[in-house]
Amino acid sequence: RDKALARLLARRYPDRRVPQAWRLKVKTLLSRCAAAIVLLVLAVALASCGGAQRGQQSTQTKAEPAQPKVETVRPVEPRITAQPEAGVAGKARVALLVPLSGPHGEAGQQLLNAAQLALFDIADDNFAMIVEDTAGTPEGARAAVQRAFQQGAQLIVGPLFASSVSAITQEAKLQQVNVLAFSNDSSVSPPGIWTLGLSPAAQVRRVVNYASRQGLRSFAVLAPRDAYGDVIVRSMQEAAQANGAQIANIVTYTPGSSSYEGPVQSLAGGYFDAVMIPAGGRDLLTMAPLLPFYDIDPAEVQYLGTANWNDPSYGTEPALQGGWFAGPPPASWETFRQRYNQAYGSQPARIASLAYDAMAMAAILAQQSRN
Repeated sequence: RDKALARLLARRYPDRRVPQAWRLKVKTLLSRCAAAIVLLVLAVALASCGGAQRGQQSTQTKAEPAQPKVETVRPVEPRITAQPEAGVAGKARVALLVPLSGPHGEAGQQLLNAAQLALFDIADDNFAMIVEDTAGTPEGARAAVQRAFQQGAQLIVGPLFASSVSAITQEAKLQQVNVLAFSNDSSVSPPGIWTLGLSPAAQVRRVVNYASRQGLRSFAVLAPRDAYGDVIVRSMQEAAQANGAQIANIVTYTPGSSSYEGPVQSLAGGYFDAVMIPAGGRDLLTMAPLLPFYDIDPAEVQYLGTANWNDPSYGTEPALQGGWFAGPPPASWETFRQRYNQAYGSQPARIASLAYDAMAMAAILAQQSRN
């Protein structure tokens, strides 16, 4: 089991040094510890999966994966009986909870596509994926998880949003079934609920650890004035203390402002080795050129970011070139992107890879539990 999972994770999340050729340098966040936790959760959840003995795997070349050779149970209406869907009994049953309708339906469909791709690549005929639509709401997630349990789900993958994760927590606890959620909000992860998204705290910790190893000892923070910014500031303080470094200055701003000159000017004038700028999109591209204009020179001060920087187009902004941020390794993402595009003829959102990884690990451990 460990070797199988190690091979999977080595292919998807290789632990490598920061690529020197990248204009925006990257460090992966997935630690061996996190992988071991997921392994333990899935092993416990699927160890009791029954079913027929695993058959011989086909040696034929696989066709295009639009129709995986696994059992997929489409969304059904709530039912009184707790019996699993016909033809699924005796198989390892994992429920995928995603928003297939509503304003987030496109994201949900991409998560479903990625999960099906993982099953085509890895699962055998003794694995069943139960698909339930959450509609992107807490109420929809609660109804979806109830339908999944009525069909005998032994592990829940999803839902997408933190509010939906909170909505299913009590039901999952009553059923004693573990949840692998796509959210990166660790505040909604009591025992038995595991968030697969890269948390802001983990991103900050990783990039500050790396910066400290490069000899940087003094940090500033330019963070949004909201809950996300609060997490960033607190995580920076904790990471700096853990590395024997200090926070020299903290400046906050209102996201979406028409001008950021005031906050940037407030940051200028002090001494620090690096500055954390966890913004993305318009906020980041508006602030970035202001920093060197107000003498926060990227040649002297190291710019740091979070996964919000994970956009290749940002490398065209001169001030951001040479910045460091924490995110998934680009090579493994590119492999997944090409694989997804081959299968479905479209480009996936980055979060879709979480559905692939979660379902792939579930399938591997379901197989191992029968050996």
